[in-house]
Amino acid sequence: MTSGEENAPSVYEMQHEVWPGWADGDFGAEEDAAQILDLVERSTPGRALDLGCGSGRLSCAMAKLGWRIDGVDISTHLIDRARRRAERHGVAGTTSFEVADLRQFIPQEPYELVILWDSVLAIWPWGDARQTLGKICEKSVSSGGHLVIGQLNPAYFSKRPDFKVAFENPAIGPGKSRRHYQYDTETGVLCDDVSVSHDGVVSRLPTQCLFLVPPSDIEGTLCGLNFAVHASIGSADWVWPDQRRAADQDAAQFILVGRKT
Repeated sequence: MTSGEENAPSVYEMQHEVWPGWADGDFGAEEDAAQILDLVERSTPGRALDLGCGSGRLSCAMAKLGWRIDGVDISTHLIDRARRRAERHGVAGTTSFEVADLRQFIPQEPYELVILWDSVLAIWPWGDARQTLGKICEKSVSSGGHLVIGQLNPAYFSKRPDFKVAFENPAIGPGKSRRHYQYDTETGVLCDDVSVSHDGVVSRLPTQCLFLVPPSDIEGTLCGLNFAVHASIGSADWVWPDQRRAADQDAAQFILVGRKT
């Protein structure tokens, strides 16, 4: 996932320099794909659109399950990685990746499944995100089709407005990583500061901020756009890249599934 800001690609390029394994690793993508298909109750593959696809982790996992996937991201850097990932996984023939800003993107035809994963909508203030969501619902989702949204849960961070976590995970890169999360309960803004120390050198990434909204706000918007929302659950917590945790009410991420009526 990348934002629509001009400096976003460089931020992610820096992230991949300090976490070289993060861009190309799968890190639970197959489990995420299986969970999405279970939620939309689909056993027969079809066509899907992965908006804010990043390096293609979820797109390729879906393609390996037989789906034809189109992925869109604003970062040329990540789209290049997504195409290389598809080649490595043998799904280049059933995936297509395009560089575009989600706020302006309009597909040639709607899809039966549209995915907004990894808090894609949270990269903009809710007013802007709501307009983008409205356009996606109108132009990208076919009648009877499903929209799946995975977002960070503000309720989780309101209980942890200032916390730090340190971890070492050779799968994503050498050294010790530290993340410092700061959440403003009044504005709903979550800031994430990352530093990585290795061989006495400390690398720091630019602060990334997300605009979190409760699931009820998104659900209300979807209902107003003629979507029937039939799932709102907690999901795996990605705050610690080397861990997966069981879904519960206090999960760091929630999932909404809506069907266009």
